[in-house]
Amino acid sequence: MARQSTQDERLDLLIRDFKAESAEYRDLPVPGDREDKRRILRSLMNVRMPRKTAERTLLIQDEYLTERAAERGVVRLADIPTLAETCGNDLPLAYKLSLWQGDITRLAVDAIVNAANSQMLGCFIPMHSCIDNCIHSFAGVQLRAECKRQMDALRERYGADYEQPTAVPMLTDAYNLPAKKVIHIVGPIVEYALTKELEQDLARCYRNTLELCRENGLRSVAFCCISTGVFRFPPERAAQIAVATVRDWLSEHESDMDRVIFNVFSDRSRAIRDIDLSAVGKDMFLAFYTGFIEREPYGSPAYFQAHPQLSRALIEALLEKEVSIIGLDFAGIRRGKEHPLTDQACADRGVFIVENLCNLKSVLDVGGACTVHTYPMNYADMSGLPCRVVAEV
Repeated sequence: MARQSTQDERLDLLIRDFKAESAEYRDLPVPGDREDKRRILRSLMNVRMPRKTAERTLLIQDEYLTERAAERGVVRLADIPTLAETCGNDLPLAYKLSLWQGDITRLAVDAIVNAANSQMLGCFIPMHSCIDNCIHSFAGVQLRAECKRQMDALRERYGADYEQPTAVPMLTDAYNLPAKKVIHIVGPIVEYALTKELEQDLARCYRNTLELCRENGLRSVAFCCISTGVFRFPPERAAQIAVATVRDWLSEHESDMDRVIFNVFSDRSRAIRDIDLSAVGKDMFLAFYTGFIEREPYGSPAYFQAHPQLSRALIEALLEKEVSIIGLDFAGIRRGKEHPLTDQACADRGVFIVENLCNLKSVLDVGGACTVHTYPMNYADMSGLPCRVVAEV
């Protein structure tokens, strides 16, 4: 009887196989640490173009991802309370709605919704924190292959330049995810101001997804926050549209759906899952790029009152790592009254906060490690401790 491979052995075999098929990464050095190896494997999967995969490699991958799903914990529908249970029955159709905060790739429901781009092949940026990347990473390489097959068929029908339109859902298997299916949909992109047309497009995303569920007998679905990430749809308005659209649809098709879950990961705080803590070390200058300072005019009420923030857990983790400086491209590590209190708490432990950083994207575009210099400035009538930050790239 053949001995079953361990997770560490599967991890090593998958890294070896995916490296071997890539001319670019064939000689990539592999660290000895398990977490570092997991990041290498995910990155290799992220950048991998859809192609035929050896049956042996697929078998090992499926065993590995199935075990990883068990390690991370599967959340079943019965584990998620309805709004009727948590908030009472005042909200119409509350017994069919749930709000769940967590990782959507852990949900064992009929379908989860992926906020995709118009190419429909997933995110190719290694270790990116977007939901498209996460779903493809934990589903396995078969998901990208199926998306390509469907897009190839559509291009044969509509032409070689075909891209998936906004609000037109695509249904695929979920492969190694606990869910049965994945529904991929392209949300509206807010380039400048939010318009009525963009709001209608977002509503169509929810309505068309629910119609696809009804047509395919999918009776439970978890929605991510469509378009509220890099597509820049204002989260508060997006939530209003999502709830109103789903309730309207359920009022017409109440018997066709058992549960609709609104999945959120955080309260717009940057959390521990958003960064690789193992890469954070003592005395580092750690900068967070969100693009907020580029989208919201400095000095506006929203800039100071509705900016992103770091979660308390992440702040504590960074303090434990003894970083030197935390840089932000927004107005504060926390909002409101917590802002000065948190700044002081960090300073008491030898960690200083630098806010309102500009041009962080230029540093990211260069890539690689860089040296950061901070120069104290003496500006009259400015609060805090003004300084100039220069990155040597």
